[in-house]
Amino acid sequence: MRRRKVSEIRGLAENSAEKEFQADSFTIDLIGIETKAGLHKLLASVLKFPEYYGNNLDALFDILCDEHPFWDITFTSCQKAAENLGSEYFESFKQTFTDAAEETSLVKVQFL
Repeated sequence: MRRRKVSEIRGLAENSAEKEFQADSFTIDLIGIETKAGLHKLLASVLKFPEYYGNNLDALFDILCDEHPFWDITFTSCQKAAENLGSEYFESFKQTFTDAAEETSLVKVQFL
Protein backbone atom coordinates (compact mmCIF):
# COMPACT_ATOMS: atom_id res chain seq x y z
CA MET A 1 0.00 0.00 0.00
CA ARG A 2 1.12 3.51 -0.65
CA ARG A 3 -0.13 6.70 0.96
CA ARG A 4 -1.12 9.67 -1.15
CA LYS A 5 -2.22 13.18 -0.33
CA VAL A 6 -5.06 14.48 -2.43
CA SER A 7 -7.35 17.47 -2.30
CA GLU A 8 -10.26 15.58 -3.75
CA ILE A 9 -11.62 12.17 -2.80
CA ARG A 10 -15.33 12.63 -3.48
CA GLY A 11 -15.87 16.23 -4.47
CA LEU A 12 -13.82 19.00 -2.97
CA ALA A 13 -11.97 18.36 0.25
CA GLU A 14 -13.30 20.28 3.22
CA ASN A 15 -11.70 23.73 3.56
CA SER A 16 -9.47 22.91 0.56
CA ALA A 17 -7.19 21.02 2.95
CA GLU A 18 -5.42 17.94 1.70
CA LYS A 19 -6.70 14.60 2.93
CA GLU A 20 -4.63 11.50 3.34
CA PHE A 21 -6.05 8.13 2.37
CA GLN A 22 -4.91 4.63 1.60
CA ALA A 23 -4.46 3.72 -2.04
CA ASP A 24 -4.56 -0.02 -2.63
CA SER A 25 -3.15 -1.41 -5.88
CA PHE A 26 -4.16 -4.83 -7.14
CA THR A 27 -3.02 -6.89 -10.12
CA ILE A 28 -5.55 -9.66 -10.68
CA ASP A 29 -4.58 -12.45 -13.10
CA LEU A 30 -7.66 -13.95 -14.74
CA ILE A 31 -5.81 -16.83 -16.45
CA GLY A 32 -7.50 -19.60 -14.45
CA ILE A 33 -11.01 -18.14 -14.48
CA GLU A 34 -13.41 -20.45 -16.27
CA THR A 35 -16.79 -19.57 -14.74
CA LYS A 36 -18.70 -16.49 -13.63
CA ALA A 37 -18.84 -17.93 -10.11
CA GLY A 38 -15.06 -18.35 -10.14
CA LEU A 39 -14.60 -14.76 -11.28
CA HIS A 40 -16.79 -13.36 -8.51
CA LYS A 41 -15.16 -15.61 -5.90
CA LEU A 42 -11.72 -14.30 -6.95
CA LEU A 43 -12.86 -10.67 -6.80
CA ALA A 44 -14.47 -11.14 -3.40
CA SER A 45 -11.31 -12.74 -2.06
CA VAL A 46 -8.76 -10.28 -3.46
CA LEU A 47 -10.77 -7.11 -2.83
CA LYS A 48 -12.11 -8.39 0.51
CA PHE A 49 -15.79 -7.93 -0.30
CA PRO A 50 -18.28 -8.32 2.56
CA GLU A 51 -20.00 -11.68 3.05
CA TYR A 52 -23.28 -10.34 1.67
CA TYR A 53 -21.74 -9.75 -1.79
CA GLY A 54 -24.27 -11.05 -4.32
CA ASN A 55 -21.81 -12.54 -6.85
CA ASN A 56 -23.26 -10.76 -9.88
CA LEU A 57 -22.50 -7.62 -11.89
CA ASP A 58 -25.14 -5.48 -10.17
CA ALA A 59 -23.73 -6.37 -6.76
CA LEU A 60 -20.21 -5.73 -8.09
CA PHE A 61 -21.19 -2.23 -9.20
CA ASP A 62 -22.70 -1.51 -5.79
CA ILE A 63 -19.56 -2.67 -3.96
CA LEU A 64 -17.29 -0.67 -6.28
CA CYS A 65 -19.31 2.48 -5.60
CA ASP A 66 -19.40 1.95 -1.82
CA GLU A 67 -17.00 3.76 0.48
CA HIS A 68 -13.56 2.09 0.44
CA PRO A 69 -9.92 3.10 -0.02
CA PHE A 70 -8.86 4.11 -3.52
CA TRP A 71 -8.50 0.95 -5.61
CA ASP A 72 -6.11 0.88 -8.57
CA ILE A 73 -6.93 -2.45 -10.22
CA THR A 74 -5.17 -4.05 -13.18
CA PHE A 75 -6.60 -7.22 -14.69
CA THR A 76 -4.27 -9.45 -16.71
CA SER A 77 -4.98 -12.42 -19.01
CA CYS A 78 -8.22 -10.74 -20.08
CA GLN A 79 -8.37 -12.35 -23.51
CA LYS A 80 -8.30 -15.84 -22.00
CA ALA A 81 -10.96 -14.88 -19.45
CA ALA A 82 -13.14 -13.47 -22.24
CA GLU A 83 -12.81 -16.76 -24.14
CA ASN A 84 -13.75 -18.77 -21.04
CA LEU A 85 -16.60 -16.55 -19.85
CA GLY A 86 -17.91 -15.49 -23.24
CA SER A 87 -17.08 -12.16 -24.82
CA GLU A 88 -20.53 -10.69 -24.11
CA TYR A 89 -20.32 -11.35 -20.36
CA PHE A 90 -16.71 -10.18 -20.19
CA GLU A 91 -17.60 -6.93 -21.95
CA SER A 92 -20.39 -6.42 -19.40
CA PHE A 93 -17.86 -7.12 -16.64
CA LYS A 94 -15.49 -4.50 -18.06
CA GLN A 95 -18.34 -2.01 -18.47
CA THR A 96 -19.30 -2.48 -14.82
CA PHE A 97 -15.82 -1.30 -13.79
CA THR A 98 -15.86 1.54 -16.32
CA ASP A 99 -19.26 2.73 -15.06
CA ALA A 100 -18.11 2.52 -11.44
CA ALA A 101 -14.94 4.50 -12.24
CA GLU A 102 -17.14 7.21 -13.76
CA GLU A 103 -19.45 7.15 -10.73
CA THR A 104 -16.76 7.38 -8.05
CA SER A 105 -13.23 8.70 -7.87
CA LEU A 106 -12.23 5.68 -5.76
CA VAL A 107 -11.74 3.19 -8.62
CA LYS A 108 -9.19 3.09 -11.43
CA VAL A 109 -9.07 0.03 -13.67
CA GLN A 110 -7.03 -1.37 -16.55
CA PHE A 111 -7.62 -4.51 -18.60
CA LEU A 112 -4.54 -6.09 -20.16
